[in-house]
Amino acid sequence: MLVLMAGFNSCNKIDEATTVEFTASYDADLQIDVNSRNTDGSFSAFATIDPTSDSEFNKYIKNIKDISVESITGWVVYTNPDFILESADLRIYNDSYSAEWTYSDESIYTGASLVMGDEEEQWDNVSKIANSKSVYNLSLIGNVDVNELSCTVRVTITYKIKASAL
Repeated sequence: MLVLMAGFNSCNKIDEATTVEFTASYDADLQIDVNSRNTDGSFSAFATIDPTSDSEFNKYIKNIKDISVESITGWVVYTNPDFILESADLRIYNDSYSAEWTYSDESIYTGASLVMGDEEEQWDNVSKIANSKSVYNLSLIGNVDVNELSCTVRVTITYKIKASAL
């Protein structure tokens, strides 16, 4: 019995010794343009993230065991003019999973942040999306209180990645 337990313990130590952990961060810029043709202030913006754009991710792609979200942040890189985000949905999605955050009556200005919390377990779905190891999408669709504006919202997702070094 002791020999069997020592064998399992040795396997766990070998597994731990051959596991590599690293973080990878991805940015996606959502460009919002509203002009006088959109008299109702509606907009839609789309972006994609390719996880293989990170060299370390690409190096271990076939040996990745788990990808989990460490943080998701959204902030306004640029806007002209400032505006009120009357209503909007920000989604991160692929063919199998989706995570969504809803905003209403948010004051938007350069430097403003959009809270992308985990109250409804959105981060779990983003982790599932990332574990597909393929390109995925972001969208921001909604309405603003002005008829003309240009704005860039940057979403940054940071992952903790575990992979086998063998």
